[in-house]
Amino acid sequence: MKKSIMYLSYNTKYGAEKNDLYFFNFLKRKLYIDLFLLSDNFRAGYYSYDKKFKNDSEFSQNNIYWLKSKTEIFLKILKYDIILISGLYGASEFSKFCKKFNKKVIVLDSIFNQDFSKSIDADLILFKGNYSYQTFKRQSDQKKINYKICGCLQSVFIKKNLISRKHFYRKYNLNKRECVTLFPHGPQYLDDNFYIKTLKQIIKVLSKRKINLLINPHPTFFLKNKAKKFAIRIFNKITKNKNINTVFIHPSDIYNAIKYSKFSVSISSNVFQQINLINKPMIFVNRQIFYSTNKSNLSKKTKFKHYNLYKFDVDKSLIKYEKLSHMIETQVIKDHMYFYGTDVDYTSLDKIFSLKKKCNFKSKKFKKHLQNISMYQDIDCYQKTSDQIYNFFNSVKKSQAKKYKIYLYKYVLKMLINLKKIKNFIYF
Repeated sequence: MKKSIMYLSYNTKYGAEKNDLYFFNFLKRKLYIDLFLLSDNFRAGYYSYDKKFKNDSEFSQNNIYWLKSKTEIFLKILKYDIILISGLYGASEFSKFCKKFNKKVIVLDSIFNQDFSKSIDADLILFKGNYSYQTFKRQSDQKKINYKICGCLQSVFIKKNLISRKHFYRKYNLNKRECVTLFPHGPQYLDDNFYIKTLKQIIKVLSKRKINLLINPHPTFFLKNKAKKFAIRIFNKITKNKNINTVFIHPSDIYNAIKYSKFSVSISSNVFQQINLINKPMIFVNRQIFYSTNKSNLSKKTKFKHYNLYKFDVDKSLIKYEKLSHMIETQVIKDHMYFYGTDVDYTSLDKIFSLKKKCNFKSKKFKKHLQNISMYQDIDCYQKTSDQIYNFFNSVKKSQAKKYKIYLYKYVLKMLINLKKIKNFIYF
């Protein structure tokens, strides 16, 4: 029998569900590979695929295997020699299972996410860029990591889903004003007084000009209808201003919003990587103070900076006074990254519109920054990443797991699946 590859995607991003599908279609031209997608109504704790995609034309024209639970994932793993896991988040539990049966594991850094599993038992990890690798290395328990730095698969998704300015403006009924994109946090912050106060300050400054304010809600807002309605009510209240035309953007149009905005603004978000990738600046407001549990401990040293490339740096007073803060510890790990934009307090925000000095996109410094985010982009990314997978495929032998062990696990897993079906039938 020929060596076979299982492409596993269990955790995707709302609005970017076709990211893995596009790359799978590229890979299958040279490799014997099957695509497995988890659609379990989010019961496993991941943002899995909504069942509506089973009827989507781009999905239905491919021979895709849809799985309903993690148990089914484990069962299918037993059939394949090489398991290609999409995403660094949550990959550890699947990679550990693979290693029980001597399966070869490749983990693909496929989406923008700075939350990684601390230990991934993989034969090869393909990172999108140096920032991603450094972030993983800083918080990983692993001393040795076999890796390659390739490119960001999502850069192809971005390009495929860009529409014209005219089409975008018509789609969201925008007027001819300038656009600014706002990236708020998840629903848990909508009852935080400091967060709401900062949002109001941002809106107050932005309202000095007539603009289209494109709000890109956090994906978790869309998981529950109540959260979405609550968010819309809160943001409509905050942005109640004649100069501002507030529009909520669907996550599938996040990159169109970025592209057609003068800049993007947030209190804190790792979305700056995607924004910089499209050669647009990111404006952070009160980011440092937001991390502090006791806001008064942080002195306001933040000064307005031009659109330069500079390094994130957690304020020393935060590290000193809040050593046990999970948010501070997390940011210390991630703050080795450079970005194009500004990190200001709200009093400096009004200077943004009058800025003339911008980043030179052709400069070596900016090109190096983009490579640190994603080594390769667009079709080059697909080609470089697939070459690494193809070379790995040719270099390994078929797995030699003990047959009795595989048969035993197959029996147990099938029994668990059937018990679940019986249980669902009884309670239905």
